[in-house]
Amino acid sequence: MVVRMRQPYLRHDYRLANAGTHIEEINIKDPIMDFYVTLEATNGATSNVENSMIDVLDRIEIIDGSDVLWALDSEEILANQFYHYKESTGLGIDERPAKIQKTIFKIPLGIGRMHPDVAFDPTRFANPQLVLEWDLENIRAVGADAFVTNTLDLNIMADVIDQAPARPTGYLMTKQLTEFLTTVGEHRVELPVDYAYRTMYVRAFKDAVCPQAYIEKVKHGLNEDKYRPFDIYADDWLEWLKEWYGLWHMSAWYFTAINATEDRNPYLRGNLGAALTEGAGVTALSLNSLANCLLNWTGANLAAAHIHAMVQGALPFGTWAWPYGDAESPDEWLQLEYTDKSRLTVTGLLADSTAQVFLTQHRMY
Repeated sequence: MVVRMRQPYLRHDYRLANAGTHIEEINIKDPIMDFYVTLEATNGATSNVENSMIDVLDRIEIIDGSDVLWALDSEEILANQFYHYKESTGLGIDERPAKIQKTIFKIPLGIGRMHPDVAFDPTRFANPQLVLEWDLENIRAVGADAFVTNTLDLNIMADVIDQAPARPTGYLMTKQLTEFLTTVGEHRVELPVDYAYRTMYVRAFKDAVCPQAYIEKVKHGLNEDKYRPFDIYADDWLEWLKEWYGLWHMSAWYFTAINATEDRNPYLRGNLGAALTEGAGVTALSLNSLANCLLNWTGANLAAAHIHAMVQGALPFGTWAWPYGDAESPDEWLQLEYTDKSRLTVTGLLADSTAQVFLTQHRMY
């Protein structure tokens, strides 16, 4: 049996307003493995410091009327992207004047390149739509030190199985379950039991603090802990994840002021290592530390300049992941009954870090 792929565009070089909501009809009949959503915009004439497409995109959803089929915010999307594809992802961060920043946000709905059973089947829904929310001014108003107004472009491409010989039986539904502020002690999250679990994600993020400083351990228990799929300390979980996923890398161009000591969020928040390259007009560049999971540097320069950083690390966007068996084998995923009680217990070390829990399930048709 020969299975072929094709990549239809729902939008290409489509100009968006500076802020808004875009609703795209999913007028595709073939099973969809992934969506590739690309956003790009142009920096102002001076610089665009700590303001990327990650900050512009608020969230992406797939809906069918009131039924939410898939929904994550921008950083959750990219964390899921790292873990699902097990590959480093270029984030397109470039703070230099007049440069175009471009980021691809991937929405995985199937497994492998063309798994016949696990893919998104639009024909199973009455009116499936892809919904984007964004604001080019989430960080700063458009201008010389931000994005240029009226330069935000959108591409939406689908990866589909062309003339599929059979219809899939389910797809990967990933949604945020809760967002909360950490406390010292336990925070309990009641989990759905409607579909099998493929991957659980726990995320903690606070500026200039490593995520493991806020979360001590996480436990998933079923039926009052009669069975525990996992019960693990956060620092050990970080080391365990390296065996499953290894370390990722990314690079970025940063704009630095005159003779400045500066820091940036590298988005890889565990086991961090980095190297900096001097840009034009910068001398005696030194990486001061990676304390608090930040890049921190000092450079001698007579004028505003730029540097290039390459970073290696784990915990993309401060996110831990727990795979319930082989991610490519649906038979190994955690099966549940409607009578089961499923609970996640997050034990915090410090208060006031934002935490999120999101989950990939195998939603059956």
